[in-house]
Amino acid sequence: MTFLVRNVRLEPDGPVTDLCLNAGHLEERTAGRQGIEIEGDGGLLLPGMIDPHVHLRSPGLEAAEDWASGTRAALRGGVTTLFDMPNTRPPTTNRARLEEKRVLARVSLVNWGLHLGATDDNAAEIAAVADSIASVKVYLGSSTGDLLVTSEEALERIFRAAAAVRVPVSLHAEDEAIVRRRLAAAASGGAPPTPQSWGESDRSAPPT
Repeated sequence: MTFLVRNVRLEPDGPVTDLCLNAGHLEERTAGRQGIEIEGDGGLLLPGMIDPHVHLRSPGLEAAEDWASGTRAALRGGVTTLFDMPNTRPPTTNRARLEEKRVLARVSLVNWGLHLGATDDNAAEIAAVADSIASVKVYLGSSTGDLLVTSEEALERIFRAAAAVRVPVSLHAEDEAIVRRRLAAAASGGAPPTPQSWGESDRSAPPT
């Protein structure tokens, strides 16, 4: 498909020009070229943005979002590629649930990809779906739903399995023990703790 884009800029202070977008490639516009006309009104022409962290909430939480409404909003904001997070109901933790989500994604208005949710016992799934996921998403705290990796042993299995098939691992970098202590403190009715009052065990470890 060819788009003929009129009166746009490639730089904020650059000249206004006419361009042709042909099969995904930007070209000079030549006389007699046929295509769909788009008026740019002197605006800045930008490439489509990529959002790697999107919650489309389907299946199971469609009252908050779904593939139709979420991708429509993404496209309206200039996002042409997105990657959906796995903490849906049920969570996306195996090949079958990835396939279910791909069916839901048929209504998407933008390019898309999926993250696989990690659990304590699904490291073996990683190799089976390695060619069809953006990353393995690890939740280290339960603040985000029922996906949770609870032990360092499980975390090591996940990293090893992902490394073996060259799949990235993305982390929701919390600590479940800290989350539970803070929830208990809040439930007791005491004053909310401040960072200055946290003990050493509640502070992030320094980078290594």
